[in-house]
Amino acid sequence: MNARKRYRQGVAYAILLCFALVQPVSAASDRTLEKGFVDALRYDGSAHRQARAGKAIRAYKAAGVLPQRPRRQDYTDYYVVRKPTTFMGNPMVLMVEEYMSAYVGCCVNPGAGVYVRVTGSIEAMHDFARLNRCRVEEYPDRKALRVVVPAGLAMPPGKYAALLCQESDEEEAATA
Repeated sequence: MNARKRYRQGVAYAILLCFALVQPVSAASDRTLEKGFVDALRYDGSAHRQARAGKAIRAYKAAGVLPQRPRRQDYTDYYVVRKPTTFMGNPMVLMVEEYMSAYVGCCVNPGAGVYVRVTGSIEAMHDFARLNRCRVEEYPDRKALRVVVPAGLAMPPGKYAALLCQESDEEEAATA
């Protein structure tokens, strides 16, 4: 075997080794980001959920999962996922945060949430929603999803679900 061929093989092995080492770190990072967002959405009786959600969204941005600038419509920021990641076992496609930065009309409903493309069970989302004064919305296809997200946000075909934790969900759970 000549030196050039051995060199190419060595480079190929080094690249494969790098990918093998990077993948578990990336998966661990995804779990850390997900845990941070789940913890942020937990209901603890305080008015701090919105601030915690903002911090968790900034962590997703820093990791390159979400764009730095959202698409904003009315009071809601829409972040289309740029780097594949999961949320409660399903591919995350969109993260949302609703808040008032300037008055544009009535009816702000502060909170945050996540949309996933359903490829497995969403029972964990339902369980979380019941325990934390949130709600789960299900969409049988992307056409149904387009009714609630801004036009122009490209989503792959499939079934979708959203875990949304907003102020109105807290109030509704308190009166139920």
